[in-house]
Amino acid sequence: MKEQKKKYLLYLLLVLTIGVAIFFLFKTQSLHKKIKNLEQLEAQSEANDENYDKLVSIDTLIFEGKYKEALDAYVDIEEKMRGNNSLDIKARVQFAKELIRMETIVQSNDFPKDTTTTDTLTNTKSEITEDINAYDSLSFVLEKAKVQISSMRNQLLKKSFGEYLTFKSTKGNKMHYVGQVKNKRANGYGVAILDTGSRYEGQWRENMRHGEGKFYWTDGESYEGSYVQDKRNGQGTYHWPNGEKYIGEWKDDKRSGHGEFYNQKGTIVTRGIWKDDKLVKEEK
Repeated sequence: MKEQKKKYLLYLLLVLTIGVAIFFLFKTQSLHKKIKNLEQLEAQSEANDENYDKLVSIDTLIFEGKYKEALDAYVDIEEKMRGNNSLDIKARVQFAKELIRMETIVQSNDFPKDTTTTDTLTNTKSEITEDINAYDSLSFVLEKAKVQISSMRNQLLKKSFGEYLTFKSTKGNKMHYVGQVKNKRANGYGVAILDTGSRYEGQWRENMRHGEGKFYWTDGESYEGSYVQDKRNGQGTYHWPNGEKYIGEWKDDKRSGHGEFYNQKGTIVTRGIWKDDKLVKEEK
């Protein structure tokens, strides 16, 4: 009887030993697997960090205006990272192409027609000949391009961000955007180039211009001031390429409220109350 109990205890101890061995074997395999996964993640993270550093270096070329050089570098790194678009390389490639297109337009003076007709103003205070207008527009665009590209570089570098999006505005224009992003939408500060070649730099909310910003049309006209839900609202200044400007209040993209109109020399031509883009009450 005692012998049977001993055998039973030995068998039981053996089974327990085997069970513990199997348990630790699985634990060890699981641990090895986790370590391997961590090593792979670490290697991938190091690779991503390296690629991110490369992208930051390439992004600097964009800020320096070397768009073709940047595009070639983006394409090269995109081929090496095929299947991994966590760093928005495709969007960067598209953005660089759009900058090259815009630069070509400005250099050739072959401006596309801006389809956003409600976004521009007709200057009813003066008649400008086509030749002068064309000359002023080109000169204005070239000078503004230099100043604004420089401004964009400085602000983007200061803010240390570079997410890219492509979307349509509320007015139907395709936007190529670089800036702050939240919930995969333009939110915060950013710069966008429209398919027409026009460009906006300023505050955004939910893919709409919202807050303070500057807008530049390819014909040389520009606006600097307040936006609400993609429209000029509040206080703002509208410039024409011949030097004339309007400073005053806006509502839904139209001059509405108190405002002043200046000629090329900076002299006030008229001031008063505007409604739906028309002067309805002139102040003497």
